[in-house]
Amino acid sequence: MINAAILPMIQPDNYLVIDIETGYASDDVVSEMIKQWEPPANIKDPEKLQARLDAYAEEVKSKSALTDAAPIVSIAINGQVGLNKAAYALHGMGTTLPMPALDAMGVQVVGFDTEAAMLGALTAILDTIANPETVLVGHNLVAFDLAKLRNRMVRSKAALPAALRPAQEESQPVYDTMRHAKWFSIEAGNSPFFSFKKLEAALGLTNAGHKNIMSGAEVPAKHAEAMAAKAAGNIQQYHDLATLIVAYNWQDVIQEEKAFRMMTGRY
Repeated sequence: MINAAILPMIQPDNYLVIDIETGYASDDVVSEMIKQWEPPANIKDPEKLQARLDAYAEEVKSKSALTDAAPIVSIAINGQVGLNKAAYALHGMGTTLPMPALDAMGVQVVGFDTEAAMLGALTAILDTIANPETVLVGHNLVAFDLAKLRNRMVRSKAALPAALRPAQEESQPVYDTMRHAKWFSIEAGNSPFFSFKKLEAALGLTNAGHKNIMSGAEVPAKHAEAMAAKAAGNIQQYHDLATLIVAYNWQDVIQEEKAFRMMTGRY
């Protein structure tokens, strides 16, 4: 029997797991980055130089998804604030993207025609459900997801939600599973970057199969394909690709929530 004296100490959960997916930077930005290429002085053959340039251009485009100029295409939020469950899948790939599988799970899937509109909705959601004690959770959350969200909000002139304002950095609790991984894995202690896939393995997390369907590195290319298909009127292809991105993003927060709960003794 639980001692009644300790009941006041039992508090409901108060956390939000946040994960984002990004696309390639615009063609103009990528072109400017490619212009910085300097041909090797020891290669004179035009064909070899072109091959090197093509390889460099491909690498630049791929890495552009990790720059400030890259758009956010999908945002997943999953957690518990008091007695209220929070489950949102936001995306900027269009308003018509039905996802009955996520709807059936109680996830509020909301699509927007622009990134700015999606970010504005995120601000409204966080300002409504988060409070100063809400723990923000994610993998590489501080250096990537939160920094990226602030950057894109500033660029689109969207208001920063209270939970993401830099002034809150020291007071808003944050649990970054990558930063805490060193306490749970010998391998993580020797690595400046510890992937979430490695953390899943270290914790013995089950049901990590979504990483075998697609990796985060593939999202920008899938997004580009989806938008090209939509522009060409290939609606089914657009729907399949966009749905895959949103579903993958949602599975990320599901797994990150499992890791957070295990690492904080919630199980």
